[in-house]
Amino acid sequence: IYYIDYINKRTSLQHPNTTQQGQQPPPAPSFNDTMLSGYGSPVQLPGHIVTATLYKTTKGFGFTLFGGDKSGQPILIKSVKAGSPADTQGGLMAGDILVRVNGQLINNMSHSNVVQVFKAIPNGAEARLELRRNDPMMQQQQQQQQQQQQQQQQQQQQQ
Repeated sequence: IYYIDYINKRTSLQHPNTTQQGQQPPPAPSFNDTMLSGYGSPVQLPGHIVTATLYKTTKGFGFTLFGGDKSGQPILIKSVKAGSPADTQGGLMAGDILVRVNGQLINNMSHSNVVQVFKAIPNGAEARLELRRNDPMMQQQQQQQQQQQQQQQQQQQQQ
């Protein structure tokens, strides 16, 4: 799980309310000093892969981006407008990490360059997005399914 502090423009793996009273909080790991450093490979990103196909309208795609201000910092979906293509066609969620746009890996692109990629897509044209979603509920379901499969395999081997 990662936490996004939109006010201070900081993303960390530590919940902001985990410090004890009177103690200085330990430095929270950021995208730049953890396994995501430089995130040269999408495999290093947390979560599972989500793909979305959106069609641009005259009002755009209906989402805002965050991140990419520092070298190697991931670009995240900051917000999704209800009823927009990002909502109705793609099911994008705030916190999704953008990995590819129309097959182009955007890992070392700046925020402004990624925005230009989206602006260059003509109205009515398709945008294929690959994202990483760190959804704890989904991960828990996947773990439960894996455990059930392992139990079934063990039962079959015992018979």
